[in-house]
Amino acid sequence: MVLTITQQTFDEAVQENSNDLGMSPEEAVTEAVAQFKAQGVDLRQIVTEVGASSCCENLVNIVKQLAEFRDKNVSQECSDLLLALKQECDKGIQYRVQAGRASAYDVILDIFLKSEAEKDLKQTALRAMISLMTKQPDLLDAKGIQIIVANLEKTSDPDIQKLILKWCKECCLMHEMNRQHLIDSNIVDKLSALLQEGNSYILKELLTVLRVLILDDDVRVEFGRAHEHARIIAVETLTHINELLKKYKTDDALVNDLMLTISALLVRTEFCVQVEESGGIEVIHEVMTNFTKNEKIIRQCFKIIKALAGNDSCKVHIIQKGLAPTISESLNIHQGVVQTATAGLHCIAALSLRCPDNSKVLFEASVPEVIIEIMKKHPDEKSVQKTASWAIRNMVSRSRYQNTHFLELGTEELLHKNFAKFKDLQYDTKAALRDLGCEVDLKEEWTGKGGKISSETHLDNNMCPGPGKYLLPPLVGYKDHDPSKYRNPQYSMGHKLGLARKDIGPGPKYHTENMTTYGKAHPPAYSLASRPNELTAFQGPGPAAYDLQNAPRMKEQRPPAYSMSYRHALQHGFETPGPNNYDIPTTIGPKVPDKHANGAFSMSHRYPFLSKEVSPGPAKYDPTNPNTYKNKLPAYSMSVKHPAIHDRGTYPGPSNYYPKLAGKGGYSFGLKTDTSPYITADDEMPCINR
Repeated sequence: MVLTITQQTFDEAVQENSNDLGMSPEEAVTEAVAQFKAQGVDLRQIVTEVGASSCCENLVNIVKQLAEFRDKNVSQECSDLLLALKQECDKGIQYRVQAGRASAYDVILDIFLKSEAEKDLKQTALRAMISLMTKQPDLLDAKGIQIIVANLEKTSDPDIQKLILKWCKECCLMHEMNRQHLIDSNIVDKLSALLQEGNSYILKELLTVLRVLILDDDVRVEFGRAHEHARIIAVETLTHINELLKKYKTDDALVNDLMLTISALLVRTEFCVQVEESGGIEVIHEVMTNFTKNEKIIRQCFKIIKALAGNDSCKVHIIQKGLAPTISESLNIHQGVVQTATAGLHCIAALSLRCPDNSKVLFEASVPEVIIEIMKKHPDEKSVQKTASWAIRNMVSRSRYQNTHFLELGTEELLHKNFAKFKDLQYDTKAALRDLGCEVDLKEEWTGKGGKISSETHLDNNMCPGPGKYLLPPLVGYKDHDPSKYRNPQYSMGHKLGLARKDIGPGPKYHTENMTTYGKAHPPAYSLASRPNELTAFQGPGPAAYDLQNAPRMKEQRPPAYSMSYRHALQHGFETPGPNNYDIPTTIGPKVPDKHANGAFSMSHRYPFLSKEVSPGPAKYDPTNPNTYKNKLPAYSMSVKHPAIHDRGTYPGPSNYYPKLAGKGGYSFGLKTDTSPYITADDEMPCINR
């Protein structure tokens, strides 16, 4: 974590070095800077020059003098003070920070609003504001956003609009929240109206604002809305920008900004089709023909062609409309510039990806010779060698007849040199060598050599990590989610619950005579049994008793939750002696007449309150049932466990019998019974005593 200090702290350290250690002003400043840097303090926003305190005082005095014009009429003196403030802010970010802390932002806004009839003063105020907020966009507030949007109307003065657009650009750089607030304030509608008007005086600044609104350069925000902003701006302005490109296709300065803006807005495939349908490919071809020697415009043409090649139909139409020779010629002319050469190789790789017809046309346009010449001209440029490997691989992967020609140009030797020189480009180099048909040593990076496969497995230098060593990002929930995949909902899995009731009857293998494909065939049957004893109902809550909408999302950071209960009884005070029971120094209190008397106070225990508050606390009240103001949730009841089937009443009822449909006879197997002895009449005779 970076430590920060105030300007006053730094000035006090310099003063201490000068007074206590007898250092010169230069030595005192140098020593203070060394001390704070050793402690890890960030001094970029601190004035570390000799006489920094006087410089800061001068800056604060200028702001105070400007603040006086809030209550009186503005004059030439106000304009001179604004110019002096701008000059102070131009010295560096540390001076702008000090001016911001002195409320210079609010003062300039008030002067700007007060000088409605003074155009020169408004321009001077805006220039001072631009200088103040350069690399300091945190000063923008709702009042400033309202002023920016209000001054972008068609009826506003073009000179004021130009400065407003420059101010808006400084507010959007490295500040995601400012961009979101401006988009939410419908600034895109104002910019679209200005684009439709097509005033070349403010067009450059207008296009710059459109590009900074889709940046994602704020490290303080985890997830920005750059793609969504690009979509909103493209829907509203892409058609107007295409028309302006046709209108100013001979103006090199405006053409460069227009093409740069179009390439930044092509974030979806339908936007590529929109540019093609409006004649954008023909205009790009014409621009490349007219500005063949202009390296910046050619580079932007390569970028916009690469963006259009993201759509498969546009990719084919670009080559069909004859841009391949122009691309080859332009890349050959500007092969000495690293940035342009890299953009051109990116363009070739995108056009030839999975498209053998495009690869054939590029091959016939002498693109292989240009690629090899660029690789030879920039042997130490990693970006050039990487994009060249992509272009070679995409051209020959589905057109193997080109391998011989590439190998004759010395491609294999150049790729082997890159393989040995750039360790982090070995994968791309191997891919190009493989598709060229060259011998290449391919390693199985994801296969181990036996043993336990687990993320806990210890790997020595002779073993490759197995599949269990790598953890893929999850596809559910919010935390550490794979951004390239669809996010599925995440649910928790609890323990297995027991059955609500246990069926003690026979299983499905018995009594199958009436079973059909659609279930058991039987008429409605009702039974009347004796009334069972009352059972105690199950007192547990049902599913509808829970408020699902209040449940927090899984694996998301959430603030701590505290419960508020009733007020507890007060505890007895401490019985230990207070500070006033001890002897205090004689220099405290009015005891020594020749010394300063400091205050002497005693501290006792806390006395109990006279009465106890018995009113209910916030937790005493029940929350409002959401079923009263939302769609009612489904309610289910959970019954008690019923008694067993054989547990009937004392008297048999109709349900004790089992009526069935008439059917074929059935037989049952019972137990073997004992046969009763045969009794005759003689057995009934009385016994004779002998």
